[in-house]
Amino acid sequence: MRLRYLPLAAAIAVSFLATTHAATLTKNFSITGPTVDLGATSNVTGYVDQFDATTYGTLTSVSITYDAQTIISNKLKNNGGSTMDVAANWSANLKLEFPSGTTVVNNDYSNTTEFHTLNPGQEITINTTTTSFTPSSVNYSGDLSAFIGTGTWSYLVSGQLKTAAVAYDPSGSGVVITSSTISPSITTGTVTYTYSPAPEPSTYALLGLGALLVAISARKRLRA
Repeated sequence: MRLRYLPLAAAIAVSFLATTHAATLTKNFSITGPTVDLGATSNVTGYVDQFDATTYGTLTSVSITYDAQTIISNKLKNNGGSTMDVAANWSANLKLEFPSGTTVVNNDYSNTTEFHTLNPGQEITINTTTTSFTPSSVNYSGDLSAFIGTGTWSYLVSGQLKTAAVAYDPSGSGVVITSSTISPSITTGTVTYTYSPAPEPSTYALLGLGALLVAISARKRLRA
């Protein structure tokens, strides 16, 4: 290679090193639960692999999308001696927490009152499905230390069935709720790690070559 081309070669080497494109790594998660009885609160904990900075590079942001499907189940039974028209309703709460105890979802759900006719001794099950969390995503770009390492970070799903009630024809009596549960709650999601890749050893070698060529070129010019 002629010396007059050395500055160009050096510039190309340095430019190549400086051009670093962001990359992404995705992790999926899924968890079932909690099962919650009326008036109670229950939690389940799930785990996601952390971002290994030693292997991949520098983590710059974390994006998490998620959804849930929850079935609210109420059983009603007519313990009276006559047929009765009943109206049933319920309310529930679901929470989703990510690292550092950050609550990203705190949703209250309630159903539209349902009307049913129960014969004496008849028991029915009313299932209602809630299908989404709001909001459905969260982004982190500040302190990402909880997501970095070679282990796992945890998330928490919390459920509470707050109320369940029936009203019935005042001429009769005996309709009761025999059980009320949230079961199951299925939470799924995707974690996207965005990062700047760690330079390959060959890239460092290229940088060294570029610096060497720049030095040789500068020395040649001083001698000219």
